[in-house]
Amino acid sequence: MGHETGKPLTGTMADNPAVLAPAGELHMSLEDWGLFVIDQMEGEQGHGRLLSADNYRRLHRAQGDTSAALGWGAIKAFRA
Repeated sequence: MGHETGKPLTGTMADNPAVLAPAGELHMSLEDWGLFVIDQMEGEQGHGRLLSADNYRRLHRAQGDTSAALGWGAIKAFRA
């Protein structure tokens, strides 16, 4: 939650605008975020606990000619 002059903000100013989280916002501790990110990285190797390896790869793959994946920023691999 944001703060202004040392006090927590409330109402629409208390969080990111809804437009920045069209699929829903996540709020968690840094430790839980770390566990989630580790699962995402391990998932592509077939060791994730939430999805199949194919679905992790699909989730992280850039869509079309963009650098946007399905909820993630993606770096396209370049070819030498």
